[in-house]
Amino acid sequence: MLARWLRSPREDVTTALWLVGRALPDCHRDPAYVQSLRLMAKERQYHRDLRRRLADQICPSPGHGRPASASRGSALRRRLLGCRFEMSLLLLRDCAELILLDRLVERDADPTVTAVCRNLAKDKRAHIGFVAERLTALYADFNFIRRNLRRLRLRVMCAAVLTRDACRHWPLARRFGFPATALLTEGARRFAYLLERITPYRRDALLAALLSQRSEPYAKTARLP
Repeated sequence: MLARWLRSPREDVTTALWLVGRALPDCHRDPAYVQSLRLMAKERQYHRDLRRRLADQICPSPGHGRPASASRGSALRRRLLGCRFEMSLLLLRDCAELILLDRLVERDADPTVTAVCRNLAKDKRAHIGFVAERLTALYADFNFIRRNLRRLRLRVMCAAVLTRDACRHWPLARRFGFPATALLTEGARRFAYLLERITPYRRDALLAALLSQRSEPYAKTARLP
């Protein structure tokens, strides 16, 4: 069960590489952002390989590629919905996966699994902080109606991602004493914190978030739930 979850398709790697490809021509005047994206993509590739090696230690199994139809569907979605949607989806999936990683760190008795999951969770929090800060700029709008429509869209996306992950991973979560309802509740709590960072309800909070862009990034990451 754990090995299957570790081997699950890593679409986040493809998304990160796609974001790098989009940033090279579109954000060439912001080399720090492009380099940060490259670093995030490399770390996600390393995480994918690390998860596969750990899964092979737990339960050796031949690898299976991702269905071509799923890859084509993801490519079409990226082309139609663009960078902001993909970054939002990446953030929400990371948030949902971080809950399971934290639970594995707390409950798994295998020291190897615990160490790997702890390192993955640490990097995942850093990625969430980086993507959330970028989305704050991408979603920024001082018009109250448009800003709240964007908040509503993020809430709908969060509900869809959490429901999908709760249905897909509930056997693993239940094994570690984390029922599907608790997964949804914890996911909603963490998302509420991120939502106020990305699209604050109050105009003055949005202005303060924009003025503090790129200041104390590690301190912001440490405060993530």
